[in-house]
Amino acid sequence: MRGDYLEFAKVALASLILITVFGAALYHTQMRPARIQPDRLVIVIPSQLKSGQEEILKIAAVDSRGEVMASRQDLIAVYVLTQTNASVGIKGESGMFWSKQLQIRLEDGAVEVWIKGGGVETVTILAEQIEGESPLERAVSLLYVGME
Repeated sequence: MRGDYLEFAKVALASLILITVFGAALYHTQMRPARIQPDRLVIVIPSQLKSGQEEILKIAAVDSRGEVMASRQDLIAVYVLTQTNASVGIKGESGMFWSKQLQIRLEDGAVEVWIKGGGVETVTILAEQIEGESPLERAVSLLYVGME
């Protein structure tokens, strides 16, 4: 009888220890603060781009809550990274200027550039800060061209 009581006490103690360990782990994961996103650039791409079609890309500086920071006037570079027929462009006084890379300044925290696809391809677009008041994380986005 004494052996049964001792065995029961060991099982109860082991169970209590396990519950405490798992409970503490669960509590720790729930109480840890959410990871705060740094200020960053984001690229809003069109949902679909047909081959040869021109569409607008919106690039914006956003804060940790994902809201556009209207005070930002940073100089950014926009690149087409992949070896594709796609190019990015801006409207100038003499018409459209197309290139694989552009430098443009944010106005009120955002800017619009054009993109043109040249065939059925996957285009990688990079936007990164060149100069500004505080660092912004770069943005990378994939765009599928000519796939319907």
